[in-house]
Amino acid sequence: MLTKPKDIRRNNTKLLILKCAEEIIIQSGINQFSIRLLAEKVNYSPTAIYRYFSSKEEILNSLRKETLKRLEFHIKGSVPMGESIKFSLKKICDSYLQFAVNNRELYFLLFNNLVTAGGSVENAKKDGGFNSMVDLIKTGLEKSNINLPSTYSPLTFAFQIWITVHGTAMLMLSIMADNYSGFSQISSQVIESLLETLG
Repeated sequence: MLTKPKDIRRNNTKLLILKCAEEIIIQSGINQFSIRLLAEKVNYSPTAIYRYFSSKEEILNSLRKETLKRLEFHIKGSVPMGESIKFSLKKICDSYLQFAVNNRELYFLLFNNLVTAGGSVENAKKDGGFNSMVDLIKTGLEKSNINLPSTYSPLTFAFQIWITVHGTAMLMLSIMADNYSGFSQISSQVIESLLETLG
């Protein structure tokens, strides 16, 4: 916990820098983001920004982490209590797509540089939203509410869902953006068909 006024001011300045960086990315896209533009928006010199963050990539990674937390919170909040496993998994998928559509540029930021963002199977397993899917599948199996295809484990089926939904989100935000309603209908059918394999 920060108690010294100097530490509090430093932390507040870092939060302001991140807020302004997020605004630039939302308004102009990640490809337009630069330290110079950020410095203008914060009303600091570019050199002053480097007193708080060592690089542009450190700023972007901080934003990635914050966006991932928001996505996780959004997904966890979408899981209804007392509903069927398939219905709950569908709600998670819908919530994921809704977050992507409503946060287009931040969603692109999440997936534009996996090396520095720390993308890995192990990191995915630590993600709360992803684990919500794995836990739902395990619960369904324990209660005999669902049946997995024989070649799948709860983890691999959760990855299958994520691959499908992430691919759908990327298509919705890019080449299918002009045909959003038509593609949205098709993607919903694809996700429902995938979940139907659970029996």
